[in-house]
Amino acid sequence: MLSRRRALHADHKRWRYRARAYLRAAGCPAGAGIAALRAALARPSAALNGSCADAIALCRRQEAALRAELQRMDAALRARAAAIDAVQRLMTIPGVGLLVATAIYAWVGDISRFPSAKKLAAYAGVVPTVRQSGGAVHVGGITKQGAPTLRVALVQASHVLLARCQRAEAAPLQTIGDRIRGSRGRRKIAVVALARHLLRIAYYILRDGTTYDAVRLGPTTDVA
Repeated sequence: MLSRRRALHADHKRWRYRARAYLRAAGCPAGAGIAALRAALARPSAALNGSCADAIALCRRQEAALRAELQRMDAALRARAAAIDAVQRLMTIPGVGLLVATAIYAWVGDISRFPSAKKLAAYAGVVPTVRQSGGAVHVGGITKQGAPTLRVALVQASHVLLARCQRAEAAPLQTIGDRIRGSRGRRKIAVVALARHLLRIAYYILRDGTTYDAVRLGPTTDVA
């Protein structure tokens, strides 16, 4: 279901880009955001020439059809996830919504396959590369090996956690991200590190059958 949804979303995105291109060519570009694009597509196109009007009408139909299909798929995913206890427990993690929780559940599968949270992080490709030359050890970027869909979902959750999550339970995790970003001066490093931290929390939730508990992370002042 997640794979089908991802394919539908890619098609929907492709038609949105195509619609914007046609609208620009017709001299009536759409504003930023999906709502502005839909409003531009819904405007009467009688003043346009035949080819532009036909192209925009096709984009309007395709965008509406794919949006409706995505809505049906999301409803089916919600219904399926409601019956899975592990997904509901994963959704207690700040920043982790339905799609991220189901991605973790689907790609991890049987948690006993992974003897530790570090092994799971390596499977998701969010651990740093390590190269040794003589006595020197060089630590580089993440390996990006394993499950790319899981890695993308975790990074998206990390972005949401840092930028938009208002839950009080998110404060310890946000402090971890802010500390890494402040000391190294790079948001990307903080986002990836926080994604790895989210996966580690997910590992213990799946292994122990528990839910997220901010108290276990310690006081915010201790993390900073």
